[in-house]
Amino acid sequence: MAVILVTPSAIKPLEGAIVRRGTAGATGTVGQLVTLQSDGYWDPASSTASGTAGARGVVVAVNGQAGASAFAVGDRIDIVRLGAVAYGASMTPGADVYVTTSGGADQTAPESGVVFKVGYAEAANILYVDPQAGPPVAA
Repeated sequence: MAVILVTPSAIKPLEGAIVRRGTAGATGTVGQLVTLQSDGYWDPASSTASGTAGARGVVVAVNGQAGASAFAVGDRIDIVRLGAVAYGASMTPGADVYVTTSGGADQTAPESGVVFKVGYAEAANILYVDPQAGPPVAA
């Protein structure tokens, strides 16, 4: 797998994206894929276990500030839950985007752990967030 490289300061929601605010339950960076945990907090998603692979969005701002690079436990994070996000580079338009370890994204499904599709590349630098409806599946 080759994780899609992102520059946190370049991450931003695009017109029509649905953005929701949540509370971080772990540290992370803008651009990470996150999952809602049973405690109500948002943690970086990970393909290593089914309980953390279900990414429901991508972090685009911290405490209401666009351009931030990292968040801490308890920070308010803005999460694009559905829609287009300026994200990464060199993605293949039309190809699916999957959760990797540590909140990363890749256009190749993981070969071990669990597989969860978070959306697809709308353009080489645009991720369209549209998480799969069902649970993660074993790789």
